[in-house]
Amino acid sequence: MSDSMEKFFEDVFKKFDRNIVDRVLLMIQNDRELMDKYLKQVANNSKETVNDALCKKIEEKYDLQFKGKNYQPKSTLATYYEEH
Repeated sequence: MSDSMEKFFEDVFKKFDRNIVDRVLLMIQNDRELMDKYLKQVANNSKETVNDALCKKIEEKYDLQFKGKNYQPKSTLATYYEEH
């Protein structure tokens, strides 16, 4: 694989990793079944608790490190998300 292709892939995954939490929340928001399950979790806990736990699970699954908060999510399920 060429160095330029390797660099390209690095750039792609850097951008993907940065907003993966927002992407997952958007997927939940746009999937009726997942949204129903999400709302049940929120009813039993709180939105903040569910979102924080989801973020931790994403970090564990993909071995990501917290880099900061983004206060302009595309998803309406959060007021901010953690960037990685």
